[in-house]
Amino acid sequence: HGADTPGDRRTLPAALTTYPEIFKRTLGYDTAGFFGGLWFSDAMGTLQGFDTRRYDFLLQGTEAHVGRWKERRRATAPHLLVLHTFEAHEPYGARNHPWPPRAGVHPLATAAAPTAGTDRWEELVGYFTDRDVRDAVRGARDREALARIVHWMQHGCEEDPRPDALARLREAYEAGAAWVDGLLRNTCSWLEAEGLLDDDTILIVTSDHGEAFGEEGLIGHGRGLQDELVRIPLVIRGPAPFRGGKIVRGPFGLIDVFPTLLDWMGMPPMQEADGRSHLAALEGSQELAEPVVCEVRAVPHTLGEDRSWVRAALRSERWRWEFRYDLGDGTVEERVTDLGAPARQATTVLAPDTPLPGALRADAVFCAAIERMRARWWAEAEQTAGRAFSLYGVNVGPLVSKRPPPCTPRPAPPR
Repeated sequence: HGADTPGDRRTLPAALTTYPEIFKRTLGYDTAGFFGGLWFSDAMGTLQGFDTRRYDFLLQGTEAHVGRWKERRRATAPHLLVLHTFEAHEPYGARNHPWPPRAGVHPLATAAAPTAGTDRWEELVGYFTDRDVRDAVRGARDREALARIVHWMQHGCEEDPRPDALARLREAYEAGAAWVDGLLRNTCSWLEAEGLLDDDTILIVTSDHGEAFGEEGLIGHGRGLQDELVRIPLVIRGPAPFRGGKIVRGPFGLIDVFPTLLDWMGMPPMQEADGRSHLAALEGSQELAEPVVCEVRAVPHTLGEDRSWVRAALRSERWRWEFRYDLGDGTVEERVTDLGAPARQATTVLAPDTPLPGALRADAVFCAAIERMRARWWAEAEQTAGRAFSLYGVNVGPLVSKRPPPCTPRPAPPR
């Protein structure tokens, strides 16, 4: 769809059909969305289809915000209610998320931005656990401080390992996440008491990403695709087949949630959607086999990065195949991780003439998915490397890698 982060100002095209628009126009739902982040706003085009919308929401304020909507909504219409919060996000901890929320992005920054002489780990811990420090860095547009913090997020574990600092960060994050769990419990109890959540209501709880605390050398999120970041909660509760405490194993992507709901409601699939219905797996008649696609990109001068790069991956229950392209020098790298192997033996960086592991090639579905995504991502890399000026505004060097051998499925052993 072409939309990206708020800083890139590439908005969601109005011509696209969103899921609240389908609920509203086709099914007659009353739609309401309460959001807590910059990605959801009229300016970004991401509120299409919501009759009621706010984007300064916190779970602490559910009763105030949703209560006003409840009094005004059409009582005879079914409802779609979306609640989105950043309260588990960095800076970690309940004290960083006061109710009512502060106006604007950083109008009340009172702390001084960290100086170059500050201990690098203390600078990082302060940024992740103290909103005033974080707002001071961003409010002052202190690119030098932000660049130091981003560098330490990516390289601090290697340059100066400090398990004590990582433990402090993890403790602060887990305390904030537990606090949000309590807010969610209170929210569900209030929704039940108000008649907005009953046995016939489908409740979905999920997330957009997790956090890393030294796993694969990274801290935070937004710069990698390891499990700590992309393996998120997904809980669906409601009428059958969303009842009974069932656990469905296998790769299930966020983009698969809405197609699954449409299928359950007897609606035709959205032809332009990338996701697929997993209703058959929920009903127990089919296994989840298709791998999930994950992508993350960096643009220069956004979040402290000094160059552009692309990370993309396919994830199945056993395998993670990753494609890395640095738009600064044109280098391409592929990696394969065997998630069933010991940590130190798990990841292999593929040389241009190195075939994929035989055990992976025995998975015909995963193998075919690799070739589909290789065709897309290598074509993008080659196209970008051939230009003097890339789509992302940086000069690109020549493409210095060649494609590894095709992922030819290995025949199954004879019985």
